[in-house]
Amino acid sequence: RRMRINACICVPARNEAAHIATLLDALAHQDVDHRFAVAICVNNSVDDTARIARDVAQRLRSGMTVDIREFAFEAELAHAGSARRAAMDLGAELLGRDGGLLISTDADCRPPEDWIAANLAAALPNRIVGGRIELDESESPQAPEIFALRRRMDDYWRRVRAIEGSI
Repeated sequence: RRMRINACICVPARNEAAHIATLLDALAHQDVDHRFAVAICVNNSVDDTARIARDVAQRLRSGMTVDIREFAFEAELAHAGSARRAAMDLGAELLGRDGGLLISTDADCRPPEDWIAANLAAALPNRIVGGRIELDESESPQAPEIFALRRRMDDYWRRVRAIEGSI
């Protein structure tokens, strides 16, 4: 007998009116026997992403729970990182005290039918935890090369976010 786990698919979405229906349709057709929710953070959109997502979620009437929230982040925070964090926070809220697995994807994706099942299988019996590891140069015995690499990676991602924010 397979263990049932609550899961929440967390999605940042900005100006994704052309893609959000495809994502929701793909999620509604997942071949998975686990309960799951979808948390969508529509951030700083100037198109109909939120309206389309609500319309599609209601039309699908699938077993998934869909919660769509709109955010208007300040300019310096109006990037995918802030939106993904807000979507993950919403996902954790939807899972509640019993917890579950947070899975993230982008609004312009079309996951295959076994995507959620594959993620759940990879997470069992161990949990997969992702995130940024903060290193403190003054307290860490790590080699200076690690911190130099980290600074280069941080610079790279700052530039990526700047490009994303200008689109």
